Amino acid sequence: MSTSTLELAEILDAIAETIVVLNPDGGVLYANRAVLEYTGLTMPDVLAGDFLSLLFHPEDVVRLNGSQA
Repeated sequence: MSTSTLELAEILDAIAETIVVLNPDGGVLYANRAVLEYTGLTMPDVLAGDFLSLLFHPEDVVRLNGSQA
């Protein structure tokens, strides 16, 4: 990670609200510490690609994925 990326991660981790950074295709690039603590997931879990299916009902995942198109 670059210095600026590490600094941004440090800032995002200091925020008590859940923050997930997505790429244009809706894939997870980063989740702050609050997300990990709230969900009980690890960063590899979040980055694995099925993050939404770990948190939401399957019908909601379809709806959420449809809104990214």
